[in-house]
Amino acid sequence: MRKLLTALCVAAVALAVSSRASIADAPPTASEVFDALVKRADTLKQYKLAFDYLKAHPESGKSKARAESRKCMYWHIAPDVMRLDVVDGDDKGSKVVYNGKVKKSHVRAKQGIIPAIWVGKDDPRLAGFFKSDWKSDVMEIKGEVGDVAPKMTGAEKIAGRDAWKIEFSGLKNPEFDKITLWVDKKESVLLQYERRKGGAVFEKKTWSEIEIDAKLGPQDFKI
Repeated sequence: MRKLLTALCVAAVALAVSSRASIADAPPTASEVFDALVKRADTLKQYKLAFDYLKAHPESGKSKARAESRKCMYWHIAPDVMRLDVVDGDDKGSKVVYNGKVKKSHVRAKQGIIPAIWVGKDDPRLAGFFKSDWKSDVMEIKGEVGDVAPKMTGAEKIAGRDAWKIEFSGLKNPEFDKITLWVDKKESVLLQYERRKGGAVFEKKTWSEIEIDAKLGPQDFKI
């Protein structure tokens, strides 16, 4: 009898351990992935990366849409030091640097071989530049999805990194009705998003060459 009780106890302990391990290994929910993404956006202090951006611009009365696309390199030190170089696509050769610690009202801008000039920070041409950081993208998406609950649609690799794939659908936006996000499993940062309307991609952005906690210095912000 004693041996039987011992065996039962051992089996019960093994089952409990196995159950806890299964719970620990269970994948996160879509809401947990999105919440982690939003929280992580506030902790990013210094990074550099590349991103590819595509946006369709339907033109009234024409059969084809004009596409806006570019590949950029981006450097960021929170909250107000940033640099963007357009290395391919629209505006290729453009370089923009903002250092709010040095000059809050202006940015340094350069196009091709033309010498760099100072441009007012409020210039409408710089609107995209000041929304190029990870946090801006995350906060914009958070505002767009509102109280719509995401659903988990799998896991994929983006630019060689493991990502959770989550989706928000049924959005009441006149430009798009669905947003799909790919969120890095390890770092909880955006690796890719797609905004879609009627099955077609309206906007897409993909991050790569990511270096979080990069050792950036003044030399990285000179053009």
